[in-house]
Amino acid sequence: MKLSRKLFGSMLVMIVAIALGSLIWWGRQPTPQSSASTGFDVFAQQSGFQAVTPDYHPEYPKDMAAHPGFATEWWYLTATLEDSQGQTYGVQWTLFRRAIRAEQALGWASPQLYMAHVAITRADQQWEAERFARGGIGQAGVTLSPFQAWLDDWQWQGQADPFPATVEAQFEAQNTEVGFALQVEDSGLRVKQGEQGYSIRHESAPSASYYFSVPQLRITGTLTLDGKSFSVTGKGWFDKEWSSGAMADDQSGWDWFGLNLDDGRALMVTQIRGPKPFVFGSLTSADGKVRSLDKHAIRMVPVNHATLSDKRTLPVGWQIRIPDEGINVTTQPLNPDSWMALSIPYWEGPVRVEGSVSGRGFMEATGY
Repeated sequence: MKLSRKLFGSMLVMIVAIALGSLIWWGRQPTPQSSASTGFDVFAQQSGFQAVTPDYHPEYPKDMAAHPGFATEWWYLTATLEDSQGQTYGVQWTLFRRAIRAEQALGWASPQLYMAHVAITRADQQWEAERFARGGIGQAGVTLSPFQAWLDDWQWQGQADPFPATVEAQFEAQNTEVGFALQVEDSGLRVKQGEQGYSIRHESAPSASYYFSVPQLRITGTLTLDGKSFSVTGKGWFDKEWSSGAMADDQSGWDWFGLNLDDGRALMVTQIRGPKPFVFGSLTSADGKVRSLDKHAIRMVPVNHATLSDKRTLPVGWQIRIPDEGINVTTQPLNPDSWMALSIPYWEGPVRVEGSVSGRGFMEATGY
């Protein structure tokens, strides 16, 4: 899951490069134009793009490719890692693609825009950064065989398939150079979220996406922090999602969890906030059996809140229950102030799982 209609709805094209100018994505910046007039109300149903319909079921690995006929798409990898001293870290690597209508395609005239987010989280600090590019000139893109996804040197390099892969990024944040180079091994688990990958996101409005996950990834590699590189190991979670309008007008954001449980299961739960919250998820067993979860199966209750450095308050600790599966856990963040202070701001960070089963994963909170 990524970002909310409330945030995306106010994104605008800031500057589109021509000739030797800069290539910039969209940002939540003051402008005399409305988001509707520029076509960036991306979680409303977008005219001129392909529709998400229940008769198509995503397949891995072919749907790791880009789907340029749809308005919005992302490749989203998170990892929870430990060093040799037992210190815990979180890493995020995400590539976004956004299509604009042909009449809006300025500059080199490609209607495909890309944005990448990367982050490293430690208990006492978070480093995050973003980059922007236009498709069609080799600066950013996705190829299927061999699998590659990149924006400049922030790269996912696969082999014949997306996994195994090397995922890396070096960047400057808070006036220091940081980075990661991770070796990502496939778990063999495949999760088609929703109805075989057709993910409904509202009780009645026509809001849906195509959505699948690859949880319980095995990860080794190195982090670079404070001028030092060191080895880490851990688990990862990958999400792939695309749509042409996956939020309704009355929905404002979501609270999402992708959790790798220590018994080998994988749990995803999401609450999309609105006048009537829409709750859904999945529970995948260690042998690959997937159970789709609806609002009747899931109980999500915030148990503590954090006031961030910018005075924003939001829930960061949750109780999650799946009563008929015997799951009763709480999640707590590694760093409560894991706010992604980028052009599109949201909370994103690693969490630990305690209770009837232990584990680790990531939480995302948008629209706050």
